[in-house]
Amino acid sequence: MEEWERNNNGHSFIRFLEDSHLKLFEKIEKEHGFFIVKMHTRLAKPTVKKLLEKFKVKVTVCYRDPRDIILSAIDHGVRFRKGFCGSGGFEHIFNIEDGIREFKKWSYIYYEWKKYENVLMIKYEDLMTDQLTLLKRINDYLGVNLENGILKSIYEKRDREKILSWNYNKGTIYRWRHEMPSDLLKKCNELLSEDIIKMGYSLY
Repeated sequence: MEEWERNNNGHSFIRFLEDSHLKLFEKIEKEHGFFIVKMHTRLAKPTVKKLLEKFKVKVTVCYRDPRDIILSAIDHGVRFRKGFCGSGGFEHIFNIEDGIREFKKWSYIYYEWKKYENVLMIKYEDLMTDQLTLLKRINDYLGVNLENGILKSIYEKRDREKILSWNYNKGTIYRWRHEMPSDLLKKCNELLSEDIIKMGYSLY
């Protein structure tokens, strides 16, 4: 199909989700049962709302400390400019100031999903510190009833494969505490304090 593209790993994806894709999703559901859609988009987009209403989907949203998001975005920018990352999403991010500006554009995504009660909000920090417990939460939320042994094998398999992923950087949490210069940390905390606190993080 013309609207499908392929990334560097050969995986197909839809760059822009449109109403026309709903018929495709209906076909997939009818022929194969439930399925997963991974996207980076805001809930306000009409097609996303229709997707939620028509398919009665369950949604998981992963979020992260804004300061670590900025550091990760800078890393992605470096990797792209060196030719190691083909996404091109962060090529214009060179420093903390660029990251602060971009985060202000991205933050609405968190708040829009947060408005909905039946959405499982996942902290990246929880994902990195206790994968099995988090997978149990997801398991309960989705109602798939997988046994602990299967859940454990899932995150062990992912741990082996993640190093090969183009979007995997360091996989560490609270990087800002030891990587961000004090003057720039102060600037982040001043400009992003409201978001940092609302997302459940501390300023120091």
